[in-house]
Amino acid sequence: MGFSVIILQGIKSSGSQMTNDHLVSLLKGCKAPTQCDLLPSAEQRIGEKNQRIGRCVEFIAKEGHSLKELYLVSCKITDYALIAIGQYSTTIETVDVGWCKEITDKGATQISQTSKSLRYLGLMRCDKVNEDTVERLVQEYPHITFSTVMQDCKRTLERAYQMGWIPNTSTAS
Repeated sequence: MGFSVIILQGIKSSGSQMTNDHLVSLLKGCKAPTQCDLLPSAEQRIGEKNQRIGRCVEFIAKEGHSLKELYLVSCKITDYALIAIGQYSTTIETVDVGWCKEITDKGATQISQTSKSLRYLGLMRCDKVNEDTVERLVQEYPHITFSTVMQDCKRTLERAYQMGWIPNTSTAS
């Protein structure tokens, strides 16, 4: 008789109606998750009901010993979540908190300072994160790719120049 073993390597709760307790229980049973996507459902985003995220993020940061990717796009989290990730997670490489309206300079700075494994921080439309702060972080932490509208535009333009693109400077009449 053959046996099959399923190893859960990632959790994607996008659009689910999982409660905080369900998600934490699932995470406890996931021995070595490498990816976690906690994108809330449309109802949760509209109703601002995703309180589960703060507690889960801290649990994930403390217990996700193999976690490399964490996607929290549009979640109702604060700087506390980023600080917890930076403080507790030793393997995290990718954190995307785009469209999280309560993330500020403090959270972006703290996770950049404390996470030694971080390589990508998605801050798209985190409007409380000042672009001057991001510019400073880019200089201080060159091993981290910071994703904002301005930073992504700069990288795209730089790639275009490297590929030989020359802007048209003639004036059309």
